[in-house]
Amino acid sequence: MTPALVVSVHDVCPRTFALCRQILVALSAAGVRRRSLLVSPAEPGLAPEATPGFVPWLHRCAAAGDEIVLHGYHHRRDPVEPPLRGRAAWLDGLLARGAGEFVGLDQATALARLVAGRAALDRLGLPTSGFVAPAWLYSPAAATAVRQAGFDYYTTHGRLRDLRRGREHWSFGISNRPGSLAPDLVGRAVNEAFSLLHRPLPLLRLAVHPADCQHHQPFQHTLALVRRALAAGRRPLTYAEYLAA
Repeated sequence: MTPALVVSVHDVCPRTFALCRQILVALSAAGVRRRSLLVSPAEPGLAPEATPGFVPWLHRCAAAGDEIVLHGYHHRRDPVEPPLRGRAAWLDGLLARGAGEFVGLDQATALARLVAGRAALDRLGLPTSGFVAPAWLYSPAAATAVRQAGFDYYTTHGRLRDLRRGREHWSFGISNRPGSLAPDLVGRAVNEAFSLLHRPLPLLRLAVHPADCQHHQPFQHTLALVRRALAAGRRPLTYAEYLAA
């Protein structure tokens, strides 16, 4: 199989609509026209149906070959939930900045959110077979709920987990972390190292967040990684296409 490149666009919702359109234009110009779009159907703010152009845009993207993926439900922890403790609190603060929606959930609550999220996308005419938790963070119970909900796959920081075939594909989710200069430079150096480590592997995963576009250099660095991967012969695929192949 030709080595693959999966570019995922995270945090797709009405609030980030304009930035997500910019991201897809830039990715298309770089040579990536098939992307996995991670949609949060109940992210606080405007409902998808109430945002002019948002749902038709997603339909056009899907018709052109992009994949719709459920990305949490609210993409935020519910304020009424008990505070996170221990490792879950540390991960949420370090990696999710408070958006670790699934890192502290029990199985029943996680399952209810997964079912509600999938139903919301179905109502919009946007069926999905994959799930990615915000910041790739799951409690063990939430990971079990993903299987129970009938999804074909989900991703973690280091794995693409094929639930239909019972297989795991190792690939670290490479992503920039916009912010002050020092953390940004460290993050880019880490991403360069992970890109080198992935050279012999069949799958390279690059994640783009709308916040990247608000900090010019992180997004340009991601585009540079994309161009380098394509020049090395990687084929752009969605998660679903990669698993099907």
